[in-house]
Formats: sequence, C-alpha cells, structure tokens
Amino acid sequence: MVDDRGVLSAYRAETGEELFQHRLGEGGGSYSASPVAADGYVYLTSEECETHVVEAGPGYRLAATNRVAGVCLASPAVSDGTFFLRTSTDLWALRGNPAGK
Repeated sequence: MVDDRGVLSAYRAETGEELFQHRLGEGGGSYSASPVAADGYVYLTSEECETHVVEAGPGYRLAATNRVAGVCLASPAVSDGTFFLRTSTDLWALRGNPAGK
C-alpha cells in the first residue's frame, strides 16, 4: 500500500509482518490513486502523474519511473498488456515493458 505522502509499505499477508517501507520519488508528491498490480509489477501513480514501477516481491526493487504531463487523481488500469492512465485532460494508453526490457 502507499499512503498519501508517497510512503510505500509491504506486508506479509499471512502474518501481517512488515516487509519494508520506502518513500517513493524524492520525498515530494501526493498519492490519491490506488496501486495497481500486473505482470509482476506494482504501479504507483502520484497526483503529479509520476508512475513508479516496482517489482512485486518481498523487497523494494524500483524497475522504472515514468512521467506524463498533467494531474492524475484516478487509479490506472491494465488490460491485455496496455497501461491506461487518465489525467485531468488526457487518457494515455501505453504498451510495452514498463522497465524498458
């Protein structure tokens, strides 16, 4: 989960044990959108439209950071290999590996 200040926290589902906490970005930004998981990654998008792509797993591994212009308040969606991101003015449909691999 990510709080509204951009602190990502991961817990073991079976026990509630905290696995890690990590501040996304460079300490700035606000987060309203829900994280989205797909294809082994977790996508965390700030209100400033910066999406942090983190490898799903018990440790923090940043795969990529991507940014588009605008304001993002809606949660992104993933369908059939396409990442959809809605800003205050545009709808983005992005394909390809989010980490550039």
